[in-house]
Amino acid sequence: MLHDEGYKAKNSIYKLFSFSSFLENGKYDKERAIFSFGNNVSFVVSSPIAWFSNQIINNISKNDKYLIGPNLVIFDHISVCEVPVVDSNKIIIKTISPIETHITENKKTIYFEPDSIEFKRIINSNLKKKWMAFHNKECGFDIKISKLNECRKTVATFKGIYINSWNGSFILEGPKEFLRFAFDVGLGSRNSSGFGMIKLENGEG
Repeated sequence: MLHDEGYKAKNSIYKLFSFSSFLENGKYDKERAIFSFGNNVSFVVSSPIAWFSNQIINNISKNDKYLIGPNLVIFDHISVCEVPVVDSNKIIIKTISPIETHITENKKTIYFEPDSIEFKRIINSNLKKKWMAFHNKECGFDIKISKLNECRKTVATFKGIYINSWNGSFILEGPKEFLRFAFDVGLGSRNSSGFGMIKLENGEG
């Protein structure tokens, strides 16, 4: 399975898929300290790997009931989204799951904000490695990222770990083919855990 094995580049394993947060706005329940989304929710999954996407469709077609955490989820329908058209080397994107970048030093995880040089460096380096993992060759492309407006910090928990991440709109610059690839695999780290998925906000930049 892709989630267990992944693709390898420079001693790192990349799952090469991403998924969004729930597209609906939840309501915060103060008493239970949780967000409630009601009975109907939707989310998006993306990957450059055709068989992986087909497998998701086939599995849901055979079994529409799944446990997500403690919740029984029944899939009502699944649809194929239009492929983003990238017709410029400079585009505006918006996160539909927050972007996370970090390094680990002395067993301590350090997270970076969108204004930092490290945030921008990791975004580029990480996407290049995903490209190499998928295409099995060196990546000659680079991507530049800058925030379009103030970003919103999100603190999520995953396997008991607090993760700092960022939602907002960004300007991406780079070769069209490389920009298009970012929509399939996501930006930053932990994409297969629900971070870094983006959508096209304005193709003109």
